[in-house]
Amino acid sequence: MATPHDSPGIARRRRPAEVRELLISAAERVVTRRGLSANAQEIAAEAGVHRSVLYRHFGTTEHLVRLAALRPFEDFLDKIQQMTGRSTDDGPTPLWDLMIGFLHDLLDILDEHRDFLMMAMSDSSPLEAAERAVLRREMDRILDDIASLARREGGARGLDPESSAVNTRLAITLVMGTTAYGGWLLPGRTGTENRDRLVADLANFILNGARLVPDEIKNADRESPRTI
Repeated sequence: MATPHDSPGIARRRRPAEVRELLISAAERVVTRRGLSANAQEIAAEAGVHRSVLYRHFGTTEHLVRLAALRPFEDFLDKIQQMTGRSTDDGPTPLWDLMIGFLHDLLDILDEHRDFLMMAMSDSSPLEAAERAVLRREMDRILDDIASLARREGGARGLDPESSAVNTRLAITLVMGTTAYGGWLLPGRTGTENRDRLVADLANFILNGARLVPDEIKNADRESPRTI
């Protein structure tokens, strides 16, 4: 026998986590379309809920947009934690394989959220200066967590831990630039059909600079006469 929830015309009551997910996804779509013009009413309508529901779950529209901007980086951190969790001190994942997985996951996530992130982190963002400052601090915290994993994994492979952490942040910056402007600056090397080739090129570029250059080599290079 059918229950009241199964009856036609009776809406299923959504769980709070489901409502939050609907609002975060709606905020991303609306901000991508509207930028500074994005507002609570439009985001709530996009999610199929009343505006009061948005305020009940997030307090302000800016808080909601900030959480939406952080979510791709939190998703990436989750993936990196899972990937490095499969690596052990006794049998660490080969560095090349680790970097390929890192780059593939990062490119996939940034491609999916590219337009929204470019809008949310730009001068056209609906976030006020104070809220952008909070976003930067919270994003820095997530990047620190990723860098901590890089220190651990780099040390297990004979790399300088601090250099590994810095290079990881530089790698994320490089991939974000590639995602945002690769179509202009890397013609013929971006897009789904060229993903494996692009990832291999990025991995090679990053890993060739992953080891510290000894000071004696730097100094010898500075002291050598240069010709043009």
